[in-house]
Amino acid sequence: MRYDVAMIRVLETAAELEAFRGDWEALERRAAQSPFQTFCWAEQAWGQVLARIPGNRLFVVVAVEAGAGAQVILPCYLARGVLRFLLDVHADHGDALAAPDALQSRHWKALCAFLRSDRRVRGFDLRRLPGASPLFQALTLAFPEAALSKMGGYAVLRAAQAEDVIGTFRHLTSLQRKALRRALRRTEGLTLRRFSAAGGKAFPREALVSLRERMIAQGVRQRDFLPEALLAVAEGMFRAGLCEVAGLYAGETAQVLNVLLRTGGKTLFWLVAAESPQMPSLFNVRYVAEAAKAAPLAVDFGTGVYPYKCLAFCPEVHSSFALYWRRGVWGLACMAARGLLRWARDAARAPRGWWA
Repeated sequence: MRYDVAMIRVLETAAELEAFRGDWEALERRAAQSPFQTFCWAEQAWGQVLARIPGNRLFVVVAVEAGAGAQVILPCYLARGVLRFLLDVHADHGDALAAPDALQSRHWKALCAFLRSDRRVRGFDLRRLPGASPLFQALTLAFPEAALSKMGGYAVLRAAQAEDVIGTFRHLTSLQRKALRRALRRTEGLTLRRFSAAGGKAFPREALVSLRERMIAQGVRQRDFLPEALLAVAEGMFRAGLCEVAGLYAGETAQVLNVLLRTGGKTLFWLVAAESPQMPSLFNVRYVAEAAKAAPLAVDFGTGVYPYKCLAFCPEVHSSFALYWRRGVWGLACMAARGLLRWARDAARAPRGWWA
């Protein structure tokens, strides 16, 4: 089905997804993206988790222009007819993959027209859309009746290459830099270890499982924390070279491990398992201090603008949003109810948070 110049195509099977690998990865090389818009994420998220859940249906929407290949890829699936980003409950950013030099207005218009007209799509529930995303802008204009709500945000830290990276953080006060140095000194008895396929290291599954079990036994996490299927997704990203695992060790025992996703010159802190509540903060300081010695660093601390991420480094903070839409009169009622409930929840939280 054609809309203006763009041709809309839908990938609905694992075989179609695999056949489209080359086009997807070619677009990845041209376009800025987070790990959650890569082909590897789509393949692992669908194959390891979502395909095994009854009622799910692969539904990757692609805008293709004649002679130019894929211009926009919307990595989604249908959950009982509702369009969602692939494995969105574990993804820090939901977005489309889009060519930087495309005639974007045509492709966004085509994509939105397709979503509204195709009756297989009963609605959408798209979460953690960055506020600056072209997809977010297109959907809010094309679906003015959709319920819009805030989903917190995420924080990004940029560091220059330096032996003493803390000394380069001129946006911090001297007291804040001293606090970082104190935190760094607390890690002196620990070893920072990094595991990557490029470095010839194996994925440290046993160490992650051991930390997971200790956290569950301490009552810090529920039994469903870090399930095996999610570890399988992480290991698939690891084998593809898009994932690194780093941690602090006391002797041969891991005190904290962080699963890091790496794309587009940025490192995203994704999954963390720790022996004690202080360890994630100490890891953040040690990792940044060590990694910045080798190269400039851009760290995405992931979803959630939490004090342990933001008070120490004062990184750039960005907002994320969710868009919820349903067809028909009943759909309008659902959107109104959802928007009201979300507003009530946000109002109950304001303005007593640490950020305010």
